[in-house]
Amino acid sequence: MTSATSPVIQLPAGFQIRSVNDKLGAKIPASGTQNPLDRNNSSDEPPLGVLSNFQDDFHGKGPNLIFRPNNVPPTQTIFPNPKSISQRRLPFSPPIGSVPNRGLEQQIDVFLNGVTYAQAVNDVTKITTGNADGPAQAFHFESGLWMHVSATSVVPAIENSQSPISDVPQFQHVDITPTTIGALTKICFGAQTATDINIPRLPQDLTNFIATGTVTQMILDDPNTVLSNAIAGQNITSFFVFTVSTTPVEPGLGSETANTQTGPNANVAQMQSTSWVGTVSTRYIAADKTACWPIPRQCFLLISPTPNVRGAPNPVCPVNPPHEVTIDTPIMVTSTQIQYSKQAQLNFAGRSWPHVSVATLVPQAPQKAPDSAFPA
Repeated sequence: MTSATSPVIQLPAGFQIRSVNDKLGAKIPASGTQNPLDRNNSSDEPPLGVLSNFQDDFHGKGPNLIFRPNNVPPTQTIFPNPKSISQRRLPFSPPIGSVPNRGLEQQIDVFLNGVTYAQAVNDVTKITTGNADGPAQAFHFESGLWMHVSATSVVPAIENSQSPISDVPQFQHVDITPTTIGALTKICFGAQTATDINIPRLPQDLTNFIATGTVTQMILDDPNTVLSNAIAGQNITSFFVFTVSTTPVEPGLGSETANTQTGPNANVAQMQSTSWVGTVSTRYIAADKTACWPIPRQCFLLISPTPNVRGAPNPVCPVNPPHEVTIDTPIMVTSTQIQYSKQAQLNFAGRSWPHVSVATLVPQAPQKAPDSAFPA
């Protein structure tokens, strides 16, 4: 499979947001509550919370499911449902610094921190194999900014960041069946039946994909099945889960989407994205390295565990043992894993059409095995 090129949107070197209150000098009114955390003369950055796991570059894959209008004969009312198997690269920027969010009257100043990202998505669907091993064809790009809001005890009252959970992630059911707007009556389409090979769909014949398990009826019924399959058999020691949505959690809190205005296009009525950020302990095998000895720590081997049966990616691990390894030696190495499920509702032609994208991502860079991973 062709390796996806990492998208690049770089911040200028040394770019760090800071308060500029020092430029006001003595004009700043003395107050014990308005600016208790002002960082204009401090190198400390506000916490990133769960976003501290969003570092460097991640890659992985997952399905992308979307209904799209068909404007050619024989009819304009058939909506093919492309089901591409996507390869993704998701690099993050360094933290952007201390972003002042100034309060009014009783609202205190809140200082934020975050990371930017740029994601490139390629279609790697290969019909002849039913797998994600085709040439990469770019079809989606997005950039954005993740921001962490620290907890406050006064206006606005904001809860603490999530604490890590020592359990296995649970993925809620996601239904891709379109509904009528308002009445919410479900309207099933033939493209949702995996074995139907005569319906307009990309790819149209899923026979090979069903055989390999990359696209099955269970996945069409619930795309989050892909996420559950990816972690089957994994040793997840802890994880965070958080959701962002265009639906306000409380009345009066701003949240909305923007749409292009070029005719009767789809209107993005609602979007929600849930992320599971976990620490995974993976078993690797450090091979007999007698041939590299007695020149200690001068040669290493890149190893990767046996791939998950569902094709989930595994980080590559450089092995550079602190002492001679004369037999194949199992070691445990931890790394960060990001899983996400994005759902958008696209409204057009009197119906609401789900657009679902899910993926499992691991670090692109090799994850070095620490000396402590090797038995004494």
